[in-house]
Amino acid sequence: MHTLKHYYWIEAPSSSSSDSSSSSSSPSQLKGLDGPRPDREEIVAVRSYMLLFVKQLVMMGGGASKDDELQSILNYLTTVQEDENLHDVLQVRIGFVRRLNTRRQAPNNSVTMYCTT
Repeated sequence: MHTLKHYYWIEAPSSSSSDSSSSSSSPSQLKGLDGPRPDREEIVAVRSYMLLFVKQLVMMGGGASKDDELQSILNYLTTVQEDENLHDVLQVRIGFVRRLNTRRQAPNNSVTMYCTT
């Protein structure tokens, strides 16, 4: 999530989205500008693959790594102000919530049998 925020941004971060350690976010201080920058479509593609990887970590993982990744997504959503940089991450987060809600609505058979007896 750190890499998405600081290097693979679609819209240049404003000073309110940057870390408190940086004094301002003038173009010369933005990360990801030290070489040729990919065009928008390439950045969107890289972001989608990175988010797919995070999604797989959360869905397959358990314990601390799952909680850490979910917390990093929430941190990203609360610190980034630019709409263009939020859309894809917000879609992933909404997907997690929907998946959680469908699991709650369709309990497995052993829980249903236990509750009815």
